[in-house]
Amino acid sequence: MGRRPQQSGPALQGQIITINARQLTEHQDRQISEFLQNFGTSELAIFTPDGDAERSLYAGSLEHAFQLAGWHVRRFAIDRFERREPGVLLIRHSGRDTPDLRAIKQALLTAEVPHREIHIGDPAKAGFYKRGRGVETSVPVIFIGPAA
Repeated sequence: MGRRPQQSGPALQGQIITINARQLTEHQDRQISEFLQNFGTSELAIFTPDGDAERSLYAGSLEHAFQLAGWHVRRFAIDRFERREPGVLLIRHSGRDTPDLRAIKQALLTAEVPHREIHIGDPAKAGFYKRGRGVETSVPVIFIGPAA
């Protein structure tokens, strides 16, 4: 996975903070979008921890690839998530409307983006599916874990 330094806005006393953020390469971006175009448009939610600039920048890179394929992507910052696994985490829950993650998994495999599927059990306890400020349980969810 290519890593290019990303810069944020001014920090304390006019200094610039440099963040070494994960980012998809142009090739990975194109592979994901081209693969997903075969499946029509769909919805996706990407969650990052609140206040984590590196993970937010990486989420933006993934968001761009899915949007190129015509997918509707919503981004959320979450206060906490108990799991600590690194990388791109595809969320599977035990609710009735479990989303089909096969197309997303295959797109990430095609682009050689490290990822894993994790099972969170009851979706009501996870924090992603809160009524009025989350997503429906039928929407695929990606959580951006820490860098490996």
